[in-house]
Amino acid sequence: MSAGASHWSGHWRPVQAFVPPRLRVDPANPPKEEWLPVGDALLHLDRYLPDRPAAARVIVLHGGGTHGGFLAPFGVMVQRQGYEAVLPDLPGYGRTQVVDRRGLRYSDWAETATALVGHETANDPRPLVLLGLSMGGMLAYDVAGRRGDIAAVVASCLLDPSRPEVRQQISRTP
Repeated sequence: MSAGASHWSGHWRPVQAFVPPRLRVDPANPPKEEWLPVGDALLHLDRYLPDRPAAARVIVLHGGGTHGGFLAPFGVMVQRQGYEAVLPDLPGYGRTQVVDRRGLRYSDWAETATALVGHETANDPRPLVLLGLSMGGMLAYDVAGRRGDIAAVVASCLLDPSRPEVRQQISRTP
């Protein structure tokens, strides 16, 4: 898959049966699938575009063990409120392509998400909100601190993986 290519793979489909109908992806208006080179990775994105020009964008960041397609209901929710939603598959998850999954660390996620925000804000003055779920909440907070130009952060929880007791709880092996 080349950067910028777009097609509808529907990798978010398995989630649809488990969410209320109002938060299901409309097959007539599916997310636009995009690919963005970031460092050594080819980042997969789903972009949910509203019916009218959006005044702001929301990047939805997933936690460990999932991917952007799993959070399709959040993309739909943002889209139906008239905003643009961008749901990346962070390195090591979903359809994002990386050289070596075994070597990935939280810092790789932070660098990737920061680069994505830079890409999104490069030529677009609209406000950008970061919405993070689970470890994605800490990631949203970290990226906002690095950038300084984020309009708002919405986070479900804040895990600090630099703390040994947190690493012990979120890792399979110490």
